[in-house]
Amino acid sequence: MSLDVSKLVEKVIPDKEEELEEFLQNPPDNLENTEVYNEYCRKLSEIGKFEPRPDLKKDTEYWQNLLKKAYNLDNQVYNLLHFLRCSGTQLKDDNGSLRMVPAEDFKEWNKYRKEYLLPIKDIIKDLLNKANSK
Repeated sequence: MSLDVSKLVEKVIPDKEEELEEFLQNPPDNLENTEVYNEYCRKLSEIGKFEPRPDLKKDTEYWQNLLKKAYNLDNQVYNLLHFLRCSGTQLKDDNGSLRMVPAEDFKEWNKYRKEYLLPIKDIIKDLLNKANSK
């Protein structure tokens, strides 16, 4: 099986879910080989780079915009936002402004909000405004 999934690397688009599913359902036979396993994991990481939760379709475009802008701005900010999306955080349009809404089962939201988001609230607000303007 070829590991070439370059057409999915830039972003996961909801209409490409079948291709992602195919990739996940047909891993290489020799995943016990460290190099093959590492390459497979790297490709999976690339696939979800700008939308790690394509199952949450309503705000996919916002998250793709936000994560791309954060990725180009700062690695730590990108990693924080990527983690929050992986945890189910959604972006909601609130009268023209985007706001983050945690998943109901994200028990540590207040901790992450207080310790990580609030200290960089101006950066986050700017990124949210840019993501909303596309």
